[in-house]
Amino acid sequence: MRPPTAERAIADEAKAVHPSGLRYDLRMKIAAKLYEEALHLDETERAALALKLLDSVSQPDTLDEAAWIAEIERRARRALSSEEPGSDLDEALDRIERDLGL
Repeated sequence: MRPPTAERAIADEAKAVHPSGLRYDLRMKIAAKLYEEALHLDETERAALALKLLDSVSQPDTLDEAAWIAEIERRARRALSSEEPGSDLDEALDRIERDLGL
């Protein structure tokens, strides 16, 4: 006998719940089953699914994205201009560790 598919398990679960029963609980059980099935996807497929789910929750803020792009460009121009020599990598890592209290 084949193991039940997620769709079949969902249908069976829906039949087992009283119409006026625990809707939220049912949705959480369905989500848990879908999660378990998603774990069988390979890493690339899971990553693609995760991105789709995240996109469905919140759309990227184009103003925020534009601000980040502007900041990256500003920093790149400053680094390339030689106005500031920057920091030695070891010094920068030491400063980061100190600032984080590590």
